Amino acid sequence: MENNKFILDSLKANLNSLDSATTWIFVTLLIVVLASFGSDEKLEFASFKIDRKYAGPIIYGMLVGLNFQVLKLLHNVNSILIEIKSGFGAETFELARIMLNKHPWIFNPFSEFESITSLIFDNLGYALLIVIWWMGNAIAYKLMFKQGRKIKLVGTGLAGLYLVFGLSSMAMIQAISEKVTYSSLKLITPFVGIVIGAVLFSALLYPLRKEIKSKKAVN
Repeated sequence: MENNKFILDSLKANLNSLDSATTWIFVTLLIVVLASFGSDEKLEFASFKIDRKYAGPIIYGMLVGLNFQVLKLLHNVNSILIEIKSGFGAETFELARIMLNKHPWIFNPFSEFESITSLIFDNLGYALLIVIWWMGNAIAYKLMFKQGRKIKLVGTGLAGLYLVFGLSSMAMIQAISEKVTYSSLKLITPFVGIVIGAVLFSALLYPLRKEIKSKKAVN
């Protein structure tokens, strides 16, 4: 029984950390979005000031680090579930499944409730996670868009890592979902999030593309 409690507490701790990490990412990105609309040479958010010239790669770097943290936590959750399933019995695994399904993590991709509105809210968290990923990509890319070649090169490398970690996180979420959820909509949700995120990405970059086209037309 003591071992059961320990493994379930470990699972809960990782879920709590995922909740904190993803919420922090979301809040940080909102602050950066607001700060990026200014025209100052330095981008200011929280108590930090970043030269706008280097803001894109720096934000990509931050996002890569945070995404890696999320990926590691998801890996922990998946590993714990495998351990529970193989060594702790069906009853403990059912408790673990319920914990994942009912955890109050606002972006919980494993949420499953039985109510009229659960069809929407159970899948909203996962879709929002993907939208947040796209939002981070759009903001960093926007800030990097008009910078020099060297800065773009560094930023592109970090963007590649960001993509790898993002796709790996999706794969890990899918692996966990197959163990603890029953809804077939969980297979569709990622695509909905990707579409919404891609639209958001295009919308954020549209003014830049328009500006570049205008300059080319003038020249």
